[in-house]
Amino acid sequence: MSNAPTPYIWSAARMARSLGLPTDFVRTRIRRSPYVKDYILGATSSGQPPRLYRQECYEQIKADTAKLRKYPRLRRWVSVYQACLDCGIIETTFYRHLKHHPEFGPVEQRRGRNGRPVAAISPESYQALRAYLPAFAEIDWLTEGEICQLTGWSKYKIRRHINNHNLQSRRLRASGTNKITDHYYVPDFKSLGHKPEVPPANSWLTENQIFERLGYRPNWVRRELRTYYASVAQDRLSARRQICRHYPPWVYARIYRKDRQPYYREQAS
Repeated sequence: MSNAPTPYIWSAARMARSLGLPTDFVRTRIRRSPYVKDYILGATSSGQPPRLYRQECYEQIKADTAKLRKYPRLRRWVSVYQACLDCGIIETTFYRHLKHHPEFGPVEQRRGRNGRPVAAISPESYQALRAYLPAFAEIDWLTEGEICQLTGWSKYKIRRHINNHNLQSRRLRASGTNKITDHYYVPDFKSLGHKPEVPPANSWLTENQIFERLGYRPNWVRRELRTYYASVAQDRLSARRQICRHYPPWVYARIYRKDRQPYYREQAS
């Protein structure tokens, strides 16, 4: 077998056609090969003449891309990256949905248009994904948490309002987080208004808290509070972020002394 060099017959375009790879991808591989400087300029009628390489360069590129060429071409399949781009989601979200919706797969390795392997799904899976993902929420549609932030009311009051008025939700995607969740129409909550600004409770106590501290006689305590101390009660913010009637700490001290007076008189006698 002769060791004489072979003639210069392989251009990058011809290699690409023979191997079924993009021409730019083949050129990149040639630039990384040891034969990058071993070429001649071919004849051309106009424009820049092509570079012609030897058979050895072609064999080296062929061996270098053998594993890659085992993957089928992308053709009508859609890469996961492009599918996520079209649907407005990130790839992590796609794979999270894929665990619960096998119809979005299977995900296979295919040879992309740039010649590199990419994760791809079939056209049917791509259409199923597009049909499943709902539209982004319009400006007048907010989640339950967003309505709580907008109005200032707690989630318990928002849920009671939803149940009492039988408000219907829409399954939409949040524009900020891309999460798919129930959204409600904001004008349906106008009757709630906005939560007024009130000071925190601090050491002030509600009726129930006074009951709990005394331990008994709730009806007597309620009568005392509403008869003698209603004028000093104020709306304040409880630990659960709810607005309730609170009484100053000195009210509890007076009721406690009044409640214990019979006991003190009995001990003194």
